[in-house]
Amino acid sequence: MKDDKILYTIKDNVCLIKLTGMVQCSTISGFDSFVKMISKDKSIQDVIIDLCNLEYIDSTNLGLIAEIARFMVKEHNRKPAIVTTNAKITDLIENMGFNKIFIIIKGLEISGGEMREVPDIQQDEEEKAKMILEAHKAIMEISEKNKSLFKDVVELLEDQLDTPEE
Repeated sequence: MKDDKILYTIKDNVCLIKLTGMVQCSTISGFDSFVKMISKDKSIQDVIIDLCNLEYIDSTNLGLIAEIARFMVKEHNRKPAIVTTNAKITDLIENMGFNKIFIIIKGLEISGGEMREVPDIQQDEEEKAKMILEAHKAIMEISEKNKSLFKDVVELLEDQLDTPEE
């Protein structure tokens, strides 16, 4: 059984998202579409992101999580929550400045009842590049440190997307 998953449930206007295993944009697709879907769902008033069973997350998926904070603050004027029990993941998200845009809850595991897997959605290369670009821009908005960390990645992606097809 594949343990690398993004699961979710929505109950009582709260969306619980659980990331497990190794979450990478090269192996798990569809999270960006899911983030866009919940950002348009006016019934969702709170978001909790459970990282307790997460072993690894790439920068693209961190950026998608940052986009969740962006829409929650914009639409509901509140920070979403991240729940974490893994010290390495906690250090990562704090070093990326997520404590500025999320409420971080350490050492508490939560149960969301029956959860569904975020469906895979295949994208062509240009759509995927645009998604990766937007995710990295979202991370860069968090801090000056992130701006310098991801500046080259963003510039490279922007150059690739501006190049006309021959």
